[in-house]
Amino acid sequence: MKLNSNLSERVQELAEKIHRPPEAILRDAIEQYMERKQPIGDGSEHPSGKPWPRRSPVGGIITPV
Repeated sequence: MKLNSNLSERVQELAEKIHRPPEAILRDAIEQYMERKQPIGDGSEHPSGKPWPRRSPVGGIITPV
């Protein structure tokens, strides 16, 4: 896979700033992406793919506004 020049420059700048090779940054980014997109299947994710509703301490469901 080839990165466009803008993204490649940004990765290189970050690598120099944090003293890590660009490959390590790309590997970390891909691993984090895969963890988000491929759930383990431990039952913690809602079947629809959306997060489970939060419950308040008194038992009601808290919905985002």
